[in-house]
Amino acid sequence: TFEAAPSAIQRLIIPGNEQVINAASVLRGKGFDVRAIRRPTVPDGTERLRICLHAFNSPAQIAALAEALNNLDMI
Repeated sequence: TFEAAPSAIQRLIIPGNEQVINAASVLRGKGFDVRAIRRPTVPDGTERLRICLHAFNSPAQIAALAEALNNLDMI
């Protein structure tokens, strides 16, 4: 589940510790620095990817991240 936040830090809910860890690993393998936030830091079922966007990210980088997120098998 993705809901755009009005800040540089975005989240993508991927329930389950194993699933969110796998998603972060796939994205890191493609060169994206994302973090898996998992329980017990967040409640069970609300595990998420933490994505930080910056002013220096190019439109091409944002598009590549969006494509990589859309292609995750576990979502």
